[in-house]
Amino acid sequence: MIDIHTFIERATGGMEPDRNSMFRPSMIYDLLHDPFKVWCEFHAPKDQAVDEVSRYDEIKMRRGVEYENAWVAEHCPGFQKIEPEYGFQALRNSIHAMMEGLPAIHAPQLWLLSDGIYGKADVLVRDDGASSDLGNFHYRVLEIKRSGSLKEYQVLQAAFYNRILGRLQGYTPESFTVVLRDGEEEILNSEVDSKIDEMLNRFRRIMDGVVRGIAHYGNCFGVPTVGGEVMFEPCYSANPLVNALALGIARQEELFFAKARGAGNPVIYVGARTGRDGIHGASLLASAEFTEESQQKRPNVQVGDPFMEKLLLEACLEAMQTGAVVAIQDMGAAGLTCSTCEMASRGGMGIEIELAKVPQRETGMTPYEIMLSESQERMLLVAERGREREVLGVFAKWGLDAVEIGRVTDDGLLRVRHHGEVVAEIPAHPLAEEGPVYQRPVVAPAPREGKRLVEFADARTDLRVLPPGAQGKHRDAPLQENFQRLLASPAIASKRWVWEQ
Repeated sequence: MIDIHTFIERATGGMEPDRNSMFRPSMIYDLLHDPFKVWCEFHAPKDQAVDEVSRYDEIKMRRGVEYENAWVAEHCPGFQKIEPEYGFQALRNSIHAMMEGLPAIHAPQLWLLSDGIYGKADVLVRDDGASSDLGNFHYRVLEIKRSGSLKEYQVLQAAFYNRILGRLQGYTPESFTVVLRDGEEEILNSEVDSKIDEMLNRFRRIMDGVVRGIAHYGNCFGVPTVGGEVMFEPCYSANPLVNALALGIARQEELFFAKARGAGNPVIYVGARTGRDGIHGASLLASAEFTEESQQKRPNVQVGDPFMEKLLLEACLEAMQTGAVVAIQDMGAAGLTCSTCEMASRGGMGIEIELAKVPQRETGMTPYEIMLSESQERMLLVAERGREREVLGVFAKWGLDAVEIGRVTDDGLLRVRHHGEVVAEIPAHPLAEEGPVYQRPVVAPAPREGKRLVEFADARTDLRVLPPGAQGKHRDAPLQENFQRLLASPAIASKRWVWEQ
């Protein structure tokens, strides 16, 4: 027979629950509907933490607890409610009740700290249909909800508790039950188990965060962030949009432009090697919604290397000092396609390149892949003919690839060769400047006349939805207090703590 210390070790793994880093199934609703709220809970400075629980939420939660207590009292004879409500002693009492084989356990603590998960389930009910490490019985999860219909977050919460329970008692039940106001739903564990892993991955991405990723690149690259703006919209929760603007001061006579000139001048590729990791990066991330099909493209998303970028920055600055650089442009969206046609178009010239000379880190890449790859830390420059070695020598000094892949022409065409064969030939200017423009439909918003208005009531009644004409009812409401609460909401409050990281 396994003793209580072994069960406790399974639950804790020698760790303590940490609200600043661990996942709780009660967070699933916000994880699905308001990921930023979850992010704020872990990343916002504690002196800016805001209790967003409104009076309405408090009433709803209290009624939910009352409903749960009444249901358990009626349907679970011989149950034991775990006291205290939280903490290690609550966990110990929960395990002790399970080892005694009680018919039902109300509000048990379920921890799996080695996986970074812990929480409090509604009810565990004894089932003698299969044995577990507890004995010739096991427990099943029962979640009690006051709603009339089954919600996704309710299923996922129960599924998480079922997983923790299975690891704890040494047997995972094949199903769990969600009790609703008008009935109950039994859900097979196999139907939602993969969704649990998806939710954990989403939580970990939020924990690491878009902010941390951008801060890491900027800090390593050596460019300070001096300002920022943050806005929140549910449609961006799985596909964050980041616009970055770099500002600097330079002498006018030392500026370089992405404007090719001088027929016969060499076109030089510098920086990181080209791979498949960036193909369709911009078209996937900026122009499309994430679907099952687009999720399969995610491995193609480019991965930045700020240390490589720092080397490239210093090498480019040194190359410019030689006076041998005529034009230079980064390879951003659409990679080589964009940089070649745009430089040629701006200068009223053409460019011809040989893709077999492009440094590649993967074998068997097609011309299509090489031209559209958005691998990071790459630049394309035009040098003065006869001074190629000066430029190539600078990049060799910094340990970077630098290869002459083509030349400037005077025919206005972007000509792409692959092992000598012409695989693409198109006028550069129309490709760069005359692409189709999507005219989005614009419709004026419908008038709001006759619709109900939302107004702050007093602090006791919180927000109320008032019909037209009733707005004056709360003229004496504490406006300053309500205004402060409004300013404290994440959408309005200062975002300095986000962009200063």
